Amino acid sequence: MKSLAGLHLRETALDRFGPVGDRRWLVTDPAGRFLTQREHPGMALIETALDGETLTLRRGDDTIDVPVPARGAPERMVRVWQDHTRARDAGDAAADWLSGRLGGACRLFYMPEDSVRLVDGLYARNGESVSFA
Repeated sequence: MKSLAGLHLRETALDRFGPVGDRRWLVTDPAGRFLTQREHPGMALIETALDGETLTLRRGDDTIDVPVPARGAPERMVRVWQDHTRARDAGDAAADWLSGRLGGACRLFYMPEDSVRLVDGLYARNGESVSFA
């Protein structure tokens, strides 16, 4: 998850986005622009865990389980820095939970397998893609 509390891993597998599951979820403002800890330091207090197709968000004893949005879930263009990419909305329950903990309206999005966000041309060699990193 981009900009929430970090995870410590001993090892991980890789896929075309990088570490499996890494930064495939994104919190945005209502306009679809990504939120960061720089602007919302409370994001650092929200821990994450990924178990198969379910993301768990935790702040203290308060948790919510969010399933990976299914094919056919509402999609929209979201913005990370200057990039725009298509993502699936994780629904109102997740948005309400995050909005309540971050003190302002926000949405949660997931980057599906068929979404494309290209690596900056200064660093890419062969048109590689990247997650919300």
